[in-house]
Amino acid sequence: MSLLLVVPAYNEEKILKRNIKKLHQFLTKTHLDFLILIADNLSNDNTPNIGKELEKELKNVKYLRINRKGKGIAIKESVKFFLKKFDYFMFIDADLPTDLENILIFYEKLEKNKCDLVVGKRKFIYIPFIRKITSYGYKILANVILFFSFSKVKDFQAGIMAWNKKVAEILTNEVKDNHWFFNTELIYYSIKKKMKICYVEIGCKIEKRSSVKVIKDSLYFLKKLLELRFRNLLK
Repeated sequence: MSLLLVVPAYNEEKILKRNIKKLHQFLTKTHLDFLILIADNLSNDNTPNIGKELEKELKNVKYLRINRKGKGIAIKESVKFFLKKFDYFMFIDADLPTDLENILIFYEKLEKNKCDLVVGKRKFIYIPFIRKITSYGYKILANVILFFSFSKVKDFQAGIMAWNKKVAEILTNEVKDNHWFFNTELIYYSIKKKMKICYVEIGCKIEKRSSVKVIKDSLYFLKKLLELRFRNLLK
């Protein structure tokens, strides 16, 4: 098969069935040879049962239980498990944060434009003010800390990304983070290894979150950025 599309899922019982069926219906009408993989990273709601039902009901849908929490580990383990069976790999968040037509654009960037890594560049349709500050602030901070630049990387944290086998090897062998920072690490190591990075602009809505959660996440990402930078300075 040509494309493994990983959907990381943690306690997604409210949206999983609807969105996987929507995704499957869309992909079935395309030319793609695909497998949708529901990567359940230790859900404790009804996500496992829904995932298994979808696997039985829909062709080219599989369910995989990852017995560790974290979006990063769910995607890494999924890619590692299927590394030899696919040419291209992609993940999309379970809430389907972009128009599904963009999946074809991402795929064409890999196949026709020979990009190694394709990154979503978010154009915010709606974003609360505090999230806007932290989102743009993170992009600038990450560029400065990792590349001594303000704009080398156009976005680090979009909910869709695609890559080929070369970048899949980087993901499974070099990326350390098992949670939300894995995107940044994958982009960082891909640039360091001179992979061809391409971008696709995607419309994106971000819902309001508590200010405490935003502050906690900001500190987490700052810590991870500094760890990544100094870890590689010492090599």
